[in-house]
Amino acid sequence: LMEYLEVIKPGGILVHGYERHERIKKLHEIAKERNIAPKTIMNHVKKISKLWPDFDLEHLKPETKTLNTIFKTIKKIETKNNSDDLLKDGTIKLRVIFEYLQEQISYNDIQLALIFYYSETKNS
Repeated sequence: LMEYLEVIKPGGILVHGYERHERIKKLHEIAKERNIAPKTIMNHVKKISKLWPDFDLEHLKPETKTLNTIFKTIKKIETKNNSDDLLKDGTIKLRVIFEYLQEQISYNDIQLALIFYYSETKNS
């Protein structure tokens, strides 16, 4: 896991560009280079956000418009309070958000948004 800290920090391989397309492209490049699935790298980013909550991941945030759309959707889903929409840890299932957004926003952006949403709600 520690090797991924170098990969995702500002100036690392993953963050060469700030555009969503570049971020996704870099994620896939890293996955290919390391012969692992992009989802594995995303899971490592999630672990890093939990183990080191002060670790700077701001450069991985989706575009503001995308982030706001996802945050509004999360709040709507939370308001419904449907246990079928939640994982065992109480977080919302990616699929639920993806379908609510009519599959218009990528799973990667949703997963990144969730990292920021739960870290922001934890800090408020």
